[in-house]
Amino acid sequence: MMPAALLEQLGLTPLERLRFKVADGRRVEYDVADARFSIFGRERFCPVIFGPEGQFLLGATTLEIFNLMVGPTEVNPRLVPIEEVNL
Repeated sequence: MMPAALLEQLGLTPLERLRFKVADGRRVEYDVADARFSIFGRERFCPVIFGPEGQFLLGATTLEIFNLMVGPTEVNPRLVPIEEVNL
């Protein structure tokens, strides 16, 4: 999720509007598109939600597409490739 105004400035156009259930139990509707992300020099297309101002969330889908996870023992959390973590 990223602010809708930012995604529009980047030239993204919503593909559809979807309903979501958020953590507090509310049901909300947001526009959705596909965006190209670059993380650690790798590029992939991922779904992105046109959210409210100030909302920047990197979700499980994007982490899975890039084969990343949040380092499990990090004092300052950071993204790490899954293959580097002893699971």
